[in-house]
Amino acid sequence: MRHRLNKKSFNRDTKSRRALLMGVTVAVLEHGEIITTKPKGKEASKIIDSVISKAKKGDLASRRQLHRIFGRRDVVNNLCDRVAPVFVNRQSGFTRLVPYGRRRGDNVALYRLSLVEVLPPAKKSAPSDKNAATSKKAVTKDTAAKQSHLHDTQAQEAVKADQNKAKKVTSKIGNLVRRQTANRSTASGGGRGK
Repeated sequence: MRHRLNKKSFNRDTKSRRALLMGVTVAVLEHGEIITTKPKGKEASKIIDSVISKAKKGDLASRRQLHRIFGRRDVVNNLCDRVAPVFVNRQSGFTRLVPYGRRRGDNVALYRLSLVEVLPPAKKSAPSDKNAATSKKAVTKDTAAKQSHLHDTQAQEAVKADQNKAKKVTSKIGNLVRRQTANRSTASGGGRGK
């Protein structure tokens, strides 16, 4: 009997379950949202709420506790420097779980697990060498226009290639279905499945 057990097992052992939930948690903290199933979203939401509460303290002890949970310095720094300041005025309820649709393969209900507040953009690391930054060639309007045109044509070519692949696949499937129905009707004597 499952008395006083409030965790989902997700049909995984302990290490796999922990890795799954940490992956969902880190993705939400880095990108602000993720598409997942409802049970996984609920379990990850519990972890996210407790982690953000710890990160809001901002002291060395809380950073060490977070590092014990995640084991990655970049995730802890992102959490303390980028995510926690957004939730200064909020005590709890840092995430929301909204219905998103159905998954195509198995028709399971998907949900969007997202943070309630919008995260500021991630800071990009500056080049360490000043000479390397100044030695880069300045992009003129002409080269920028050529590059954007090049990207547009590449994107159009990629879309056409994908469409051609889709046409080939659908024609192969259509031929296969026609062959199967023809084989079925001749094998059964051409009647109603006799």
